[in-house]
Amino acid sequence: MELKKLKVDEDIANDGVWFQYYEDFWLKIASTEVPEYRKNLPRRMRIGGRGFRDGTPPPETLELIQAELFSKYIVRDWKGLQIDGKDVKHSQKKCYEILSDKQYRHLLNFVAACSSDVSEFVKEETEDALGNSKASSNST
Repeated sequence: MELKKLKVDEDIANDGVWFQYYEDFWLKIASTEVPEYRKNLPRRMRIGGRGFRDGTPPPETLELIQAELFSKYIVRDWKGLQIDGKDVKHSQKKCYEILSDKQYRHLLNFVAACSSDVSEFVKEETEDALGNSKASSNST
């Protein structure tokens, strides 16, 4: 495999990619490689770990830190989310409310998995760029 094929496209990583979570619910998720997230994660972990013997926060605190950072820097948008039949517009506040709710821990885990899947943020070469365009390979 050519190494350059593994290079993350910073524009895609920062803008985010649409992921289907369930039925008609989609989230636009950025990569955990975005500078704001990478800059703030160590600081939040230090603050969250204060007062604990080894400086490591318990799992519940880690999830709240993750929900905070994901809502600020990773979840860019969503579509198809409803509460009591009414569309819910994406906002950082609403995103944090949902991601920090233990009932929706599975959604927090989904965002974590998608945002760290490097393959989603690699620019795919088009068939034309590879010299395999359908017009040239299927000409009669």
